[in-house]
Amino acid sequence: MEMTSLTGLLVLVALAVGSNAGQNSLMSFKNNGYEGVLVAIHHSVKENLAMIDEIKKLFTSASPYLHTATRQRAYFRNVSILIPETWRDRPEYEKATLETFSKADFRVDHSNPVYGHVPYTKQPGECGEPAEYVHVTPEYVLDNGTNREYNWGDPGRVIVHEFAHLRYGVFDEYGLVEDENYPLFYVGANGRPTVTGCSSRVRGTYKVYDGKTARRCMLSRLTGLPEKDCRFYPFLTRNTAKASVMFYQFIDSVDSFCEMKATEPSMQHSQFAPNKQNKLCNTGTWDVIKEHEDFTGKEGQPREITDTEPSFRVLYPRRKVTSTGVELDGERLALVLDVSQSMNEKDRAFKVLQSATSFIRESVPLGIEVGVILFNNQALDLPFLGLRKLSSEADKDRLIGSLAQYMPNLVGGSTAIGQGLQKAKTMLSAGGRSLENAHIVLMSDGYETENPSVADVMKSDIEGTGIVVTAIGYGKVDDGLDVASKKSGRCNDKRY
Repeated sequence: MEMTSLTGLLVLVALAVGSNAGQNSLMSFKNNGYEGVLVAIHHSVKENLAMIDEIKKLFTSASPYLHTATRQRAYFRNVSILIPETWRDRPEYEKATLETFSKADFRVDHSNPVYGHVPYTKQPGECGEPAEYVHVTPEYVLDNGTNREYNWGDPGRVIVHEFAHLRYGVFDEYGLVEDENYPLFYVGANGRPTVTGCSSRVRGTYKVYDGKTARRCMLSRLTGLPEKDCRFYPFLTRNTAKASVMFYQFIDSVDSFCEMKATEPSMQHSQFAPNKQNKLCNTGTWDVIKEHEDFTGKEGQPREITDTEPSFRVLYPRRKVTSTGVELDGERLALVLDVSQSMNEKDRAFKVLQSATSFIRESVPLGIEVGVILFNNQALDLPFLGLRKLSSEADKDRLIGSLAQYMPNLVGGSTAIGQGLQKAKTMLSAGGRSLENAHIVLMSDGYETENPSVADVMKSDIEGTGIVVTAIGYGKVDDGLDVASKKSGRCNDKRY
């Protein structure tokens, strides 16, 4: 058959070693609303039902602020809260399906030694790239001994600040204590000491506190900068500055992001401030955000929304315990991995093995039945990679070990993606089992050379079965199989 490619199957991510975990998010954006925002509580967090209500309050408060800050372009439409298995199941909880802790946009977990109870976003990427996740502690969520609002301001605004890191890939505009790269102060264009930030219209006072008393800061004759222990304390209620959310979002008047060509002076971005946003983006936060794909199409145009209150789902990974271990009700997964000759290029086969290993170890919950189909010029249904229930971490290790042992030796030949999908369906339906809640995860470079084609298989074998297909592509691909994209995966919440 004529060679075609896999772009149509790039449903969730183009996964490669080193890619951002945030790209595995189940969140979507439609008609100005973020849907499927996932907040997950770590299994080591002690059960406290008040945490659920507090999470709801956080996002209910954050949603209208997000709508204002994005200039009427976005709000939180619905949020899912994933309860850990270590908490007791309750009738009001819904059953989780693909939601796991590793896919969460916001993680409630114990404090990091570096950050303490300060909310933070794991953001290893470049300007405009999505971050991995936002971390908040149980103590922060419950406001248990943290003096949450006193220390960090309105928690809903904090959520929006972190969400801007997570979704839009912008960075902080404030300076850091004793940080040479991002100092607290710098000498401005007027020759005067200036606080590192965004808008120069933020008013406040410069003071040194010794724990009991305060005094005015002294300036260094050598540098013209305030002394080491000097801090800037903005007026919380006597300011008129509207920006910036990434600088001092806790100031009452602040409800906007800075931009380079602001029509309002208090929203003007300071391009000379030595902050992370300027270093990595060299432009204002709004200049980055407005170019995000959420806002360049019709889904994210400004719209007045009178009700920005999100709806909530509380999810539980509902499982049953059998004599042989834990079993997740009827859910099965087939990994379909490309081992054709083209996967030898640019270490793609090695990257697929790494990705599959990471996926099994980190994203597949215990209790699911998992099998692996390898394919080159034909689909290889190998007994040692057959469908089996992963009841423990040891089960995962055994499957990963078999994959690592045999997969590298099988790379070669042409590419029969369609046959791989067919074989996966056969594996998942063995014994006449229903295919509802069955999943196929396909990893390939997409250059199929054998019949049947992916498009034909999707139409004749997959549609209407209940299987959810997720495709992950490697290497350069084009639009050859766009039909499969529209008939795959969870990103558009369709089942086939």
